[in-house]
Amino acid sequence: MKLSSPVAVLLLSSIHDTTAHYVFSRIALLNQPPSPPYTYVRPIYPPPDPQLNNSTSSPQYSVYSPHIRCGWFAHLSGSYVNWPLDINAGDTVSVSTTQSSSLGDGKDEEDMDIYHPGPATAYLSFVAEEPREDGEDTTALRLAEQKQRVNAGDGWWFKIGEVGAREDGRWVLNGREADGERVWSLNFTIPPSTPPGYYLLRTEHLYGYSSSFNSTQFYVSCAHLRIKGPGGGSPGPLVKFPGAYDAWDRSIWFPFGSTGYNGYYGLKEHSLPGPPVWKG
Repeated sequence: MKLSSPVAVLLLSSIHDTTAHYVFSRIALLNQPPSPPYTYVRPIYPPPDPQLNNSTSSPQYSVYSPHIRCGWFAHLSGSYVNWPLDINAGDTVSVSTTQSSSLGDGKDEEDMDIYHPGPATAYLSFVAEEPREDGEDTTALRLAEQKQRVNAGDGWWFKIGEVGAREDGRWVLNGREADGERVWSLNFTIPPSTPPGYYLLRTEHLYGYSSSFNSTQFYVSCAHLRIKGPGGGSPGPLVKFPGAYDAWDRSIWFPFGSTGYNGYYGLKEHSLPGPPVWKG
C-alpha cells in the first residue's frame, strides 16, 4: 500500500517518533541484574493525548511543569513503590531503559536502548533521615519510607553525575539514531560523603528534537534509594524542579538546528544544564 497523503506521512512520522521513546524504569547496583520495571522507580502516567501515544515512554517538553521532576505525574505516584533500593555511599547504580506501548504496571515493558543522541544527568533529593539502628525499629523505618512515597519531588536537588560530549565533539550517548553505539543503561556513582538517608534519584536524558523553541525532549524518571554510609558531606549547589532550567538556555535549546544537538557542530565546549556536579 502506498501512503502519499500528508496525513499518512504525519502518521508514519508519529509512529517512528513514539517507537524511539524510552523510560528509565529499572535500577540496580552496577554489575547486578536490573530490577523489574517500576520496582524502585515511580510509575509514569501520561495524560490522554494521541500525540503522546498514551505511553509511559512519552517525554517531557516543558521545563516549567512539575512533571519535569520525575516524568508524567510521577511526582504523585510514589505510593506505588513498595520499598527503596538499599545502597552504600560510594557505590555505583545502573539505570536502564525500557519501552512500553501503554500505560501502567510495567507488564508490557520491553528492553529499549537510549535511542536518541544527547546529554544525561543525575540528581539526588534528600527526603528523610536514616532511622537510628537501635535494633530494628520497624516503625521508624516505615515512617521514613512513607515520607519517601508521599514526597512530590518539590524539595532541593543536587547533581551527582552527567554524561556530555566526547573529545571529538560528539555526544558520549550518540544514539542509534545518529549511527552511534547502542547504550542500554547509565551508570552514576553515589558520592562517598553523601549523608545517609532516604532519597529520590532523578535520571534524565535530553534530546534536541528540532530547532523549534521548546522542542527538546526530556526523558525523566525517579527512583527511591536508601543510602547508607558515614556521611559528612554538604551537597550542593541546590536547585529545584521546576526552576533549575530555563527554556532559553543554549544547553537545552539549539536554535540553529537539531544537527547541533545531534553533535555535528562540535560540542566540546557545550555546558550541560543545571548546576555543577557535587562529587562528595
